[in-house]
Amino acid sequence: MPVEGLNNVKIVFKPYEVVVFVEDGSLLDAALKGGVAIESLCGGRGICGKCKVKITVSDGELPPPKPREWKALSGDEIEEGYRLACMLKPRKDMVVYVPPSSRRGRLRLQTEGIKLEAPLKPMIRKYYVQVPAASLEDQRSDEERFLEVLKNNYGLSEVSVGLNALRKLPSTLREGEWKLTAVMWGKEVIDVEPGDTSKEGFGVAVDVGTTKIALYLLSLVNGEELATASVENPQRTFGEDVMTRMTYANRSPENLNNLHEVLVEALNRLVHEACANVGVGESRVYEAVVVGNTVMHHFLLNLETKYLSQSPYTQVLRQSFTVATEKVGLRINRSGYLHTLPTIKSFVGADNVAVCLVTRIADAEKPTLALDIGTNTEIDCGQKGLGLMVTSAPSGPAFEGWATKWGMTAADGAIERISIDPETLEIMYRTIGDRPPVGICGSGYVDVIAEMMKAGILNHRGGFNALESNHVRRGVEGYELVIAPAEETGIGKDIVITQKDVNEIVKAKAAIHAATTILLNHLKLREEDVDKIFLAGAFGSYIDPENARTIGMLPDVDLKRIVPIGNAAGSGAKLALLNTDERLEAERISVKATFIELATHPMFLEEYVKSMYLPYKSLEKYPKTKEFLSKLRFKTQ
Repeated sequence: MPVEGLNNVKIVFKPYEVVVFVEDGSLLDAALKGGVAIESLCGGRGICGKCKVKITVSDGELPPPKPREWKALSGDEIEEGYRLACMLKPRKDMVVYVPPSSRRGRLRLQTEGIKLEAPLKPMIRKYYVQVPAASLEDQRSDEERFLEVLKNNYGLSEVSVGLNALRKLPSTLREGEWKLTAVMWGKEVIDVEPGDTSKEGFGVAVDVGTTKIALYLLSLVNGEELATASVENPQRTFGEDVMTRMTYANRSPENLNNLHEVLVEALNRLVHEACANVGVGESRVYEAVVVGNTVMHHFLLNLETKYLSQSPYTQVLRQSFTVATEKVGLRINRSGYLHTLPTIKSFVGADNVAVCLVTRIADAEKPTLALDIGTNTEIDCGQKGLGLMVTSAPSGPAFEGWATKWGMTAADGAIERISIDPETLEIMYRTIGDRPPVGICGSGYVDVIAEMMKAGILNHRGGFNALESNHVRRGVEGYELVIAPAEETGIGKDIVITQKDVNEIVKAKAAIHAATTILLNHLKLREEDVDKIFLAGAFGSYIDPENARTIGMLPDVDLKRIVPIGNAAGSGAKLALLNTDERLEAERISVKATFIELATHPMFLEEYVKSMYLPYKSLEKYPKTKEFLSKLRFKTQ
């Protein structure tokens, strides 16, 4: 039950019936305190405008809207009592209604990835031994007699015994009647267990994404994947994107530690969930291999991000790193280890190294591309003998739900598929969870831009054509297309795509295409030379490849060459957990990869401008798409 203090302000959040008492802070802070999930892509800076709430009752006059509220809210909305939760600091008791469009929905989290076979060669090994009992005739130390048996039975020499294992060794030997199992990490005995537990060796592979975290529990004895658990990254509360989170972290060491602690606690909950699902004790989990972008990597290790977030964007650590889990706070075996794969550059992290590991792109027989599309899109291009080029394209937050009028993350109620009849302009859509629509996620925006091209609604320059239709109309911001009328939505308002939305998506796809072109040029390759395009991550798995090609996000290649590979970063982490040679390969990839800095590249601006057309300035570069569109209503002017 909430407890009221002398100076506390009482906030009631509807429709949740959550009561929170606060002394200071914003409404968004109050919601966080009460566990009310309000969308805030910008981390409470008043930029994204997604945290709209309605003040239905107030014991006193509200402070006037701030400039950022006037920018994000219409005059009618302010008149009706709408405010931005991040901007309003309550001074009087109030009742706050959180509309559906501002409620953070359950994210669609992807854990599936491609399955690869690799020889089992884990860092953790377990050996069952029977040690001769101590006697007056044999007064050797427990350690000596224990190591001698390991050497005689298994040929293990130059073995050291860790302090935690040493402390347990005397009682474990005697409780187990001189029979025990040694847990070894490399050549170090990190734990000893009474009896034969040699078949009970487990590890976890983890992909820490900006939006979601996926954890896999694997047997280190036979390589079997036993359980999977996933969750939204709880750091989203501090900002939807990495730059917002770093801004928060850079304000104080306490803030950085907050981001570290919520991440580690999320990992601990996932470990507990995965182990409980298959009846495995958490103390039998001995190692964690973790991948993530460079920012997540730094937050996990509690490394300063101040210089990572400002030019020249220097990371603290590039190489792979191993640390005792108890120093990080990860609750697996108390003597276990956490291993992070290496990064490449400031915004090309260990998750991208894992993608390269899984796709074997550095040793591909034919030219191969790999893309992991997001706010920063990592792109890899490689072929055996030609080398490996990597870059990070500033594709912006449009695909993540920011910068567009009705954009949202891939949560329940998001429109994820859109189709338009080229003749009647009838619009059909599908939402995640089959819920009434409340917004549009990234895959929906890719669909709608392509479908608008096919239907002749958009022209070659990305502008609206003048059409007579019930779906196309003039709005406050110019022409807009009504995707879902108010009576169909879960928010009681029309969900539309505006000219500004189109521009944002085109800018995002232009950055991706320009970066891809530059990588190919560095390897003296043409788009038609590309044998395979791997699409990694959830976004890559859910977008329609044909529509992505139609708008010019992907090269104009045969669709059979475009291969979604799911959570490839997680698959790479699993490989590294099960085979130590893959860790060496990851380090080789990190060193071998040539990073192309787009910000200073002489070709980037020119290619970016050409890519601002749909699908490209010269349609000759997109012959397949040109032929396809010529049969429809698409106009080149």
